[in-house]
Amino acid sequence: MNEEPIMAGESHETETSVADKPPAPPSRFSLFLRGVLRWAAGLILVFGLGVVATWIVRVRPQADQLDALQGQINGLQSEVDTLTSEVEGLRPLKQKTTDLQDQLTQAEGHLQVLQILVDVTSAQVQMGLGDTPAARQALAETGGRLETLRKTLGSDADKEVQSMLDRLGLVLSEMDGNSFAAVNDLEVLAGDLVVLERSMFGP
Repeated sequence: MNEEPIMAGESHETETSVADKPPAPPSRFSLFLRGVLRWAAGLILVFGLGVVATWIVRVRPQADQLDALQGQINGLQSEVDTLTSEVEGLRPLKQKTTDLQDQLTQAEGHLQVLQILVDVTSAQVQMGLGDTPAARQALAETGGRLETLRKTLGSDADKEVQSMLDRLGLVLSEMDGNSFAAVNDLEVLAGDLVVLERSMFGP
């Protein structure tokens, strides 16, 4: 039985036709998976941009404000320490002259105002951090200090101190239910203290 030889030309044509055959189109599942991956990548990008925008617009300015308040507290505390030393130095001379008595009263009043301002500024920092219990604790002795200040300054600042006591009461009542109002009233109270210090004790 004779077998016909396979021609070389025919084999080459067969291989060429197989190589030129176009690839199978992607399945519907592959197309769906690609679409899902594109949407997921887009959502991740949008979320990342949102986080960056939130940091720039809200978190960073608030952090800068808290740093500024903390620096103010440190400066006030340093001034309190200086005045405390001055008061302690004047106490032994308290009975000697009326002039020294007036100096002592002024120094004590100034010290009390600064201590109250430290309390209020500390409460502002804690409210900025969202720690209401710590802010309330920072103001635990403020009412008593205002009453002492009223006695120290006498009638010269009675109206102003009473207004501060009323404002402090508002702050304490607003802390748990309306923190925004409490922060605003703390800012007003701090401003009133600065005005009182400048008017009573100079720049």
